Amino acid sequence: MFLIDLFHNRAMQERKPLKENIQAKKLPIKADIAKSERPALSKEEQDRLNANLLAAAYDGKTGDVKRLLKAGANIAAKDNNGRTALMHAAENGHTETCKFLLERNADIEAKDKNGRTALMHAAENGHTETCKLLLENNANLETKDNDGRTALMFAAMWGRTEIANFLKPMESLQKLIGKEMSKEFMFSFGECIS
Repeated sequence: MFLIDLFHNRAMQERKPLKENIQAKKLPIKADIAKSERPALSKEEQDRLNANLLAAAYDGKTGDVKRLLKAGANIAAKDNNGRTALMHAAENGHTETCKFLLERNADIEAKDKNGRTALMHAAENGHTETCKLLLENNANLETKDNDGRTALMFAAMWGRTEIANFLKPMESLQKLIGKEMSKEFMFSFGECIS
């Protein structure tokens, strides 16, 4: 019995400093070790992850987007037309996927090969809630594509009257106050006029 107690006490003494060091954050925790030891991805693996990320965003599969970003997909990856995951999600009205990507710092002002932003894609395709989310996250209404068109112009061109009616006063207000206006002020104003 004495021998067992001796080994038990020695084991407990050896574990105590380890536990204290982990609690004091002197030693990396298991998740940090796994993250830092993740092997670099080959170009083919990275391209595959990025392509899958774009497809998941296009389909509005937020869970897959989360998984792919965690696996190392690049949030700024672009397809052959220069479209990002945020643009694909916005184009198809996947507001929750857009929200997730914006929380992960997706570039809201990124432009595709035609100079179009996520807001332009959402406006063109009639996705009011997605437009509102992008505006809440400071999308610039004055941004123009390669042909000089704004999100408001896309909404009008495609007969998206609900969006055009919402964007017109917002565009005027953004010009008057500036891009960095308060979200609360802009949306309380928008609700007053709608």
